[in-house]
Amino acid sequence: MMKALMKLALLVLMGLTICLGGCQYLGVNKEEQVRKISRVAEINRRMLADDFEAITMFDRPSSLSRWLVSTE
Repeated sequence: MMKALMKLALLVLMGLTICLGGCQYLGVNKEEQVRKISRVAEINRRMLADDFEAITMFDRPSSLSRWLVSTE
């Protein structure tokens, strides 16, 4: 019973290590990691700016509508 419990605890610990630690950077050098993180941060920054403009309605109205939209 004790051995089975120890094996289960070891499997859970290994599973958590893989899930939380991740294997996404295996075989990737430091420059590629930095480039990926920088790219993600830039995309997040742009999306945040777009969201802010949409919430505050600073963005221009879309010209894709088939209805006449007044911009004044």
